[in-house]
Amino acid sequence: ATAASTAAAAAATATGGAVDASIVHTVALAQTWDGVADVTGWLGSEKLDGMRCVWDGKGNLWSRTGHQVHAPDWFTRGLPLRLDLDGELFLGRGRFQECVSIVRRQDKPDDWSRIRFVVFDAPNAGGAITERLSAARDALQGHTYAQVHHHWRCNGIEHVRDQLKIVEDQGGEVRQKRKSIWRCTVSS
Repeated sequence: ATAASTAAAAAATATGGAVDASIVHTVALAQTWDGVADVTGWLGSEKLDGMRCVWDGKGNLWSRTGHQVHAPDWFTRGLPLRLDLDGELFLGRGRFQECVSIVRRQDKPDDWSRIRFVVFDAPNAGGAITERLSAARDALQGHTYAQVHHHWRCNGIEHVRDQLKIVEDQGGEVRQKRKSIWRCTVSS
């Protein structure tokens, strides 16, 4: 076991919460883009300021460290069975601490209605990232609290810089994903 999975298991045991240490290994984290590497053909999206989360396709939400997230039943109702979703619980730009406060409460407060599960990938859907995003979009159609995150195809370094400026001007950050390799992500 890795130090991260051991720590996640210890923390869950200490608090009496459920833990799935395998989740730690399924979450792809963004890396820093050097501003020089050609990312033509990659998908780009805003890097959200929320709590990373995985829907296991079996009825459970998990934090990226493997702790079960106790979302209200009405929040998860309609999330697809047999389709894993990797995304983020998001309240809004600059509202990370408030989002985490709501999510960590286990009494399922009404404040959850302000949170959205924004999906970056459906890792077990198979195919390239565009196909997995399409599968997630189809599965989430009409869902009140979950949606697929907006992505754009990068047309070169200048295009990425332009997109980065637009998002930063709006108070956000940017991440890019390789078109078919989920684990290859960069962020600036």
